[in-house]
Amino acid sequence: MMTTYCVPQRPTYEGKDPQAELTRQMRKIAALNDSDPTPRIEITSHRPLDRIKPFSGSRNKSGSSMQWLRTFVYEMTDTHTEADKWCIPFELSLRDGAIHWFRQLPKKTKRTWKLLSNAFIRYYCSQFTQTALSRYYSAKRERSEHLCDYLNRLNGYTQNARLQFEKGGCDAKEHVQQFLATCGDDNMAESLYHTRVNDIHELEEIIEDVLKGKERMTKPVIPGAMNPMAVKSDVTDVSQTGVVTTTATHRE
Repeated sequence: MMTTYCVPQRPTYEGKDPQAELTRQMRKIAALNDSDPTPRIEITSHRPLDRIKPFSGSRNKSGSSMQWLRTFVYEMTDTHTEADKWCIPFELSLRDGAIHWFRQLPKKTKRTWKLLSNAFIRYYCSQFTQTALSRYYSAKRERSEHLCDYLNRLNGYTQNARLQFEKGGCDAKEHVQQFLATCGDDNMAESLYHTRVNDIHELEEIIEDVLKGKERMTKPVIPGAMNPMAVKSDVTDVSQTGVVTTTATHRE
C-alpha cells in the first residue's frame, strides 16, 4: 500500500517569539516521532542538504543564524525522519568556525537534536534570548547594512519592546536619538541632529532625500556632452547654390 505524506507548510514567525515558536515546533515533531507508527524514510543521500546553505558561524549575526536554523528545520521536516537523525546532516552543513564549535560539544549533545538545537540557539542566536527591550538598546548598524534597512530593523525592535515610537508617542523623540546614536554614520548623524526631528518617519524621508542627493552628485559626467541650449547658430554665408553654412558659437 502506498504511503502518502503531507508536505509541511513553510513556517511563519510574524508576531511571535522566534525561539519559542521554533522550540514548540521541535517538541511537536518529537512527539509525532514517538507516537506515529508510520514507516520513516531513511536518510541515505542527505538530499535536503542541496537546498541548505552551509553555515560558517558568526555570533554577531543572530538574525541570520536563526533564519538558517529555521530553514534547516523546514527542510528536514519534509524528510519525515526522526528528529535525532537530523544531527548527522546538521553536522554536514557546518563549515569553518561552526564545525569547530560542534566538535567540542558533549557526545550526547551531538546525537540528540533537542540538546543540539538548544546549544546552537544559545551560542549563535544569543540576541533572541535577550528581552525585547535590551535587544533594542543593544542594537547597532552592521558594517554592510544599508542605513534605511537598519532603520526598519530598529523600528521592528521598538514594536517588539512595545515602545510608542509613532508620531506623538512618548518614546518618539528618544527613538530618533537612539537611531542617530547607533547608525554608524557620524556625518549623517551630526547633520540631522540640528533638524530637531522628533518623528522617525519624517526622519526616514529626510534620510532618503539626502541619499538621493548624494547619488546624483556621484553620477559621472559624460565627456564631450554639451547642452544644446548652450550653442547658437549664426548664418555666415549663403552660397550661390542656396546652401546655408553656419558657425556654432558658445554662449557667454
